[in-house]
Amino acid sequence: MLVDVADLTEDRAQAVVGDTTYTRVPYIYCSHSRADLSDSCLTRDFGADSGERMKNILDELSTWYIERAFPRGRVGTNHFNYVSRWYGRIYDRMKNWNDQYGLFVDLLQRFFTPQQLEQFLTDPVNGWGTRTWAVQNAFNYLVQTIMMPNVGAYGGPVQSADGTRKMVQGVFGANLNLGVDQARFFSTSWGDGGRDCGYEWYECLHHVGYYLEKIMAIEALSDSSTNFVARASPEDLRQWEVGYYTTFPEQVSIINAALMNGDFSRVGPYLEFGRLKFPNYAGALDEVHQAPIDPYATFTIQLYWQVLGQARFHDTFDQTFRDESRVFVLGTGRSPDLDITRVVTFTDPVTGLTYGALRLEDRIGAGHAVLERANRLLQRSSYCDVDDLTVSDLDDCDPQTPANARTRNDLDLLDHVELVKVMADLAPMMDYGNPYDP
Repeated sequence: MLVDVADLTEDRAQAVVGDTTYTRVPYIYCSHSRADLSDSCLTRDFGADSGERMKNILDELSTWYIERAFPRGRVGTNHFNYVSRWYGRIYDRMKNWNDQYGLFVDLLQRFFTPQQLEQFLTDPVNGWGTRTWAVQNAFNYLVQTIMMPNVGAYGGPVQSADGTRKMVQGVFGANLNLGVDQARFFSTSWGDGGRDCGYEWYECLHHVGYYLEKIMAIEALSDSSTNFVARASPEDLRQWEVGYYTTFPEQVSIINAALMNGDFSRVGPYLEFGRLKFPNYAGALDEVHQAPIDPYATFTIQLYWQVLGQARFHDTFDQTFRDESRVFVLGTGRSPDLDITRVVTFTDPVTGLTYGALRLEDRIGAGHAVLERANRLLQRSSYCDVDDLTVSDLDDCDPQTPANARTRNDLDLLDHVELVKVMADLAPMMDYGNPYDP
């Protein structure tokens, strides 16, 4: 609102109009050509503190999803430039909010005790409490994008071939309807109910699929590059490589394992009082939901989560993500020499190749998870071992799975083995980027 300058208090912080006192909200201006890049670069009033500004930005992004994804007859709108148009305006913004926060949190650890730093980062008045809340919500937005279910009717929960349960589409008695107000269309679609929409097929674009947004979210999550001026110093590159993995390493590890294992009970969306809910991905992720909703984390999402993750997370020089995700073929030069108790294995029933992954002491890594799911599928397929006297029991048949169901599960097993093979190929192929522009 506009007020007369005469109504302002001496410190310009408040205005008294009649019997009402109004408090002035700080206005952060960046430039007339660059908007909303970070917490200190806004062109309009989004709130008095970091938390409120992030809340308003995320609300705006959700509100205008239909505007950006549905052309609704606009001439010249297509899906070809969707990523280039929206990555910088949405997902790179979410990445940039964490850059300065992650940099300073790492530096402050050198001068303060863990207790002092935690107090500072959670204090909303005298510390960075609101900024911590904002960065956590940006991280939540990115992971929610990856875990967003498809629009449609869901039923269940239905038990999958690997024994996990979730609510899925395409089943009899589906009574949970998720509209575009809660879910998103996963696939891009052309056609508008038979309406004459254009001369060329691409002119009939109905909506852009959320798959592209999921990939953009993965790209932003895995990006550790920054443009800090001080990175020109060659003393120690590591301190300038900042990403969400440096801020939320434990959470990324849990999400990584869940995506590869297909068990979304702790990380998937769920229903609460008739509304779609997501876990707090910045929290402990230890609450189990018995009926998670299929997050449409398909093979392609799993594939590019691993491709981008293994190619970029280690740019922070933290090898944990790659170590947890590492899958290798035993008996080859790429297989590390480990104690047998530290190795999880799976033998492909078709090729006979045995794949291995690290068995960590304190958690299940993604490599362990993907082989664990492969063994579960093997036990429930027609490839399972009916002989109880063999040395290994990893391939023993699951007694709870009837014979006719095992044949149906074969396709799920062979499909999952393709993911195992991809992960075995990924680790040796990743590099560290251009040394002249790291």
